[in-house]
Amino acid sequence: MSKNNPHTITIHHEGRRTEWRAIFGTDTLPIKAPIPHYDTLPGAPNALVYEVDLNAITADQRQRLIAHTATKFGYSTEFVEENLDKLGMPVLANDVTMTSTQIGLLL
Repeated sequence: MSKNNPHTITIHHEGRRTEWRAIFGTDTLPIKAPIPHYDTLPGAPNALVYEVDLNAITADQRQRLIAHTATKFGYSTEFVEENLDKLGMPVLANDVTMTSTQIGLLL
């Protein structure tokens, strides 16, 4: 994971924390932007989410994410691999705490 990303989220949802640790080996992930947005997720229309910065995760983490997503949602690993960058990895804002080292956000 890149150390240069100023914005991160830390999972506090117990069930998802277990998943994150298995996939990423950590409770904290880099995000694209510090402001959440609304998205439609399976079972959660109009959900407030952060987008994980998939460019900042390692190749091994990406492969584990692909395998986990395929299994969890019933897709082929090929489908997930082909569409991961397009669809992204949204994370429910209510399940995480966002942290930023960018001082401008405080002003």
